Amino acid sequence: MSEKKLNYFQNKDFLSLFLIFLIMRLIFAYFLPLGVDEAYQITIGKEFDWSYYDHPPLSFWLPRIAANIAGLESILIYRLPSIIFGSITIYALYGIGLQICGKATALWSGLLYCISPFFFFSGGAFVLPDAMLNASICMTLYLFLKSQDTKSYYNLKLIMVGFWLALSFLSKYHSILIPLALLVYFLTTKKRFYWIFQSRIWIVALVGSIGALPVLMWNYYEGWPTFTFHSARAHTEFSILNFVKMFVGQLIYFSPPALILSIWALFVVKKNERINFLIYPALFIIFGFNVLFLLGSNGFPHWTMPGWMLTLPLVGLLLKQKGQAFKRKFKIWLIIFKMPIWVIICAFSFHVNNGWLTMHQTIIPKWDNTLQFMRWDEFGKKFDDICCDDDLTKIGFLNWVDAALLGVVLSEKYSIRVLSDDPHHFRYRENDTKPEMGYLLVPVLKNNSDKRLEEIRLKVREVDQNMEYLESLDVKRGERDYARVLVFKILLPGPKS
Repeated sequence: MSEKKLNYFQNKDFLSLFLIFLIMRLIFAYFLPLGVDEAYQITIGKEFDWSYYDHPPLSFWLPRIAANIAGLESILIYRLPSIIFGSITIYALYGIGLQICGKATALWSGLLYCISPFFFFSGGAFVLPDAMLNASICMTLYLFLKSQDTKSYYNLKLIMVGFWLALSFLSKYHSILIPLALLVYFLTTKKRFYWIFQSRIWIVALVGSIGALPVLMWNYYEGWPTFTFHSARAHTEFSILNFVKMFVGQLIYFSPPALILSIWALFVVKKNERINFLIYPALFIIFGFNVLFLLGSNGFPHWTMPGWMLTLPLVGLLLKQKGQAFKRKFKIWLIIFKMPIWVIICAFSFHVNNGWLTMHQTIIPKWDNTLQFMRWDEFGKKFDDICCDDDLTKIGFLNWVDAALLGVVLSEKYSIRVLSDDPHHFRYRENDTKPEMGYLLVPVLKNNSDKRLEEIRLKVREVDQNMEYLESLDVKRGERDYARVLVFKILLPGPKS
């Protein structure tokens, strides 16, 4: 039987890789507190919307769906959809490797994805759109390649390709580059040029376009805020410094050995139709965003990661073609770069839960600030005990980050209002634009709380001269009081448009 037609889970090497990293992701997902972006998506996702200010809706919908199905709220439940999509990505990358050049290529593809900290966490454990994006891109390409092996059930296979393309549109805006890249591939490949004139190929486009409808509907109704937000990041001023900074970030995220070998593979691997089918979308993403970085656009290095992800089967193919001595050197360099990063990650994971790095110190040092990566459950319970005796259920925050972190643990009976000029999607949670009495919550480090209290009093008084400071609620990190939430009663101004 052809390797392409084997059940992947009958392959012991793949099954071991799949299960080991699935268990690892489950452990980290259970153990680690929520980060800011995760908390934001969970808090905002408590109320359904067709799309959201920052991203398409899928990564906002799924944690709420998972919690409703499970009937409980927990970090692991929130992260479970991302873990599932991360597993799908590994499966699809392995399948793409098989389609290109067999088992060795496929195993390298899956392994390099799994050991990358960025792909491990953002692409397979955390509540972020990257997990859904990576899985939908890989499945779109994998299923299309697989559909060419046999013409049986061809239309159904193309519908499934379209389904995953639709999910990519629901995940992140990178996804628009995939159909554009494949269109260029069809137009520039002699044997594939005729495909764009076949009605069957437009099945993919028709089904895929359904995924863009929620985003377009919501933006049309709200005045296109998402497109305004993202277009504001674009610049046209040539900046080598910005490009170098972003490229160094990509080296760190992807690791120097893997990135260097990916670039090498793009040049030296012998091309054929299947490999080009992978290269076109990879290059569209990598070059597209790096050009934006070169032009000075405000962005993040991880924007190119889906493109580098698609080069992993090429790296696997290159390694297959090289001798054992080359593979040994590559493994050594991988260990040299990856091992320290994973040691730091494990140390950090323990620290954010119990503060073990500084627990022996009487005063917590300034560098030890994990406010944006800690468990706030204790606060949610304490606040319910003191809040709303006078039926005030409007909760205010000075910024969207605080609203996201504490909003996760607040009861759904409270509505949130962000007072800053940049409230993100919280501005669309307001039905009433009038000033309203409520509580203002401000999280601070406990060992700095006295100084911060005076600063925040002055700031809050600018909002409401008659504000009233009520009390502070301490939150532990491990066995030690670490954070403090300052509680004010104020007249919350109407939300800013």
